[in-house]
Amino acid sequence: MSGFKIPSWLLPDPDPRGSGPLLFSVGHTDYERIRFLSEGPDGEQVLLGWRHSPGYLSERVVIRCLTHPHPRPEAWRRVVESALPVRLAHPSLARVIEMQRRRHVHYTVVEYVEGCSVADVLRDAARRGRPLSEAFALYVGAQVAGALHQAHAFTLHPLYPEGLVHRDVSPAHIRLGRDGRVVLTHLEPVWSCLPERDPTAGGGPPGGLDYTAPERLLPEFKPWRQSSRADLFSLGVVLLELLTGRRLYAVPTLERRVDYGRRLLESLREERPPEALRAVEDAVLRAELLMPRDVEEATQGVSEPVRQVLRALLRGDPSERHDSAGRLEAELRACLKRHRRWYGARSARRELALLQKELAAS
Repeated sequence: MSGFKIPSWLLPDPDPRGSGPLLFSVGHTDYERIRFLSEGPDGEQVLLGWRHSPGYLSERVVIRCLTHPHPRPEAWRRVVESALPVRLAHPSLARVIEMQRRRHVHYTVVEYVEGCSVADVLRDAARRGRPLSEAFALYVGAQVAGALHQAHAFTLHPLYPEGLVHRDVSPAHIRLGRDGRVVLTHLEPVWSCLPERDPTAGGGPPGGLDYTAPERLLPEFKPWRQSSRADLFSLGVVLLELLTGRRLYAVPTLERRVDYGRRLLESLREERPPEALRAVEDAVLRAELLMPRDVEEATQGVSEPVRQVLRALLRGDPSERHDSAGRLEAELRACLKRHRRWYGARSARRELALLQKELAAS
């Protein structure tokens, strides 16, 4: 049972129970809707809701509602229930609390992390005109690498040792709690090559094109070739943006080559494609044209030890990248130790508070 157990005479009054429509119940635990948050890439609704359990403080949770029938619901539920809520326990992984099916609707209840996303932090840092400290970026990167290591190392059967691949590591899916905790979210669409998984789970376009590994954007990519090294590339792009405020696929040398390729494509076709298709085509061009010199340009101004880590992370060829998120975590923590003062959750919380203070004063 999650939540903080308190005596009945200390329960807050009034209780928020009944503040929204009841979605479903599991035993004596009720889940109520607060408001709509967003729509997921697979058409699911993402809601903010209440979780009410007798004798426990009510807590806010994120509820994902997938309304269309799943092709193999029992196999999907059995694998995900055993994998994510129980076996994938890590302080930097959003806790999956409950998974239920009610009248052809799949509900996934995930821990809600009070705070902000890394995307919010990057936006605020851009408004201020300079990125956050190197120590902050290393701290966030090490925490996420530890969470990925837990997911990548997960296996249900020795014949299928590939583990779980997140597939969408991006600033929007990394949250920073008010206590300085770093949490990787959006675990529901993780992919594995286990035979019980939905066979379509590895396909479809990537979530954030700006943070997607090149091999996932290329036409010859096959879903069964999903690799944990794609997650490490995406984390490297997030790290680069935290350190410099620049995105890898937007460096000038690469943009010039992409612009030339775009003009060449436009000259060969009769009609202008839709904007959504143009965005995908641009992403494919960037993946095809990415070179080591683009990484060198993007990492200018970064300290040499951290630059070495980024060089190994941002290789176009997956076989040349880091082979383990655990190894990456160790290297990032080694870089973090080179700073004069220890940097942890408390330091991250102070730096974020200082950023907000500077923005309010400007």
